[in-house]
Amino acid sequence: MQPRLMAYVSCLYSQEVLAFEFDAASGKPRLAQSQIVGGAAGPMALSPDQRTLYVGLRSEPYRVASLAIDAQSGRLTVLGEAPAAGSMPYLSVDRTGRFLLTVTNPWHGPQGLGSQISVSAIVTKAGNGVVQAPHQVLPMRKKAHCVWATPSNRHVYATSCDEDVIVCHAFDAETGRLSEDSATYDVEQGAGPRHMTFHPNGRFLYLLNEYDGSLYAFAHDAQSGRLDRLQICSVWSRPAPGKSVRASDIHVTPDGRFLYAAERCSNTLAAFSIDAASGRLTFIASYPAENEPRGFHMDPTGRYVFVVGRLSDGVTVYAIDAASGALTVVARQPVAPAPPAQGFTDLPPMKPEECGVRGPNWVEFVRLG
Repeated sequence: MQPRLMAYVSCLYSQEVLAFEFDAASGKPRLAQSQIVGGAAGPMALSPDQRTLYVGLRSEPYRVASLAIDAQSGRLTVLGEAPAAGSMPYLSVDRTGRFLLTVTNPWHGPQGLGSQISVSAIVTKAGNGVVQAPHQVLPMRKKAHCVWATPSNRHVYATSCDEDVIVCHAFDAETGRLSEDSATYDVEQGAGPRHMTFHPNGRFLYLLNEYDGSLYAFAHDAQSGRLDRLQICSVWSRPAPGKSVRASDIHVTPDGRFLYAAERCSNTLAAFSIDAASGRLTFIASYPAENEPRGFHMDPTGRYVFVVGRLSDGVTVYAIDAASGALTVVARQPVAPAPPAQGFTDLPPMKPEECGVRGPNWVEFVRLG
């Protein structure tokens, strides 16, 4: 029997989360619900039990919305909101599901000034986790863009695009507090650390750099949190000096065999195989993607990649070849355009190409009960 799956897509301009029923046999999505969240819907994260979806709202007042996921239908219901420390490009849940981690950076003014990292408690109400206001907020390096607790939950990593570092804090999983001091791990100047992800075995961390399209593989020490650089490669098969790059998102398949990374100037998805012993990457190919592919994700079976584009009017689903990691388009689902919601006070002025699109920019999957 095929698993019952749902894909959720946050939309920046139309202030909503779209819920798609996902056919695991064919890879075809069907739009089932549009849940208005009343703010510029950006990053999302799931509770470990997949009963709650957390959505960062990047328009003022900055908030995190907690949405219940119906275990049978997958439909969303807003449980509540909590104030956030600022405009969030990323949020994630610690490994216990008791704390929400966020990083912030402003849309306006000099990029990265005022970036912060914060921790909020998640309180269980009627079986669902509801985020509270931050109980700890620390200054962060410029243009913070991603935050993850390590698989051991002993440390928290956060990236700084404009200072070319990964910042590492010790994390107390009992109190939900970060250490005031931190270690840093450098990348090449001008690389622009953006998103990162762990290999399922916890031994390797992969970092995608926004400004030069480079991809770093690190060995990860679970006890100390130390990162040791293993490899640098590129989302380009033949890197072109001086060519504009805006790399965006990165994910590893559930079985740990393949990695995919998105790039927004070429509108492509790059595929890599992963050596299980060394963690090293081998480039497979690049594939055309949606317009400005800011977010994507694999389904829980690891058979499909679901891609959205911030300037696109649809979603594309690719089948993953289990032997080679190659991608083949199996479905494209148009999404009707919608006028942008009014009242944004902290988003950059909209460009002509942004008008009339929903601004899909993040994807999360759940397996229904």
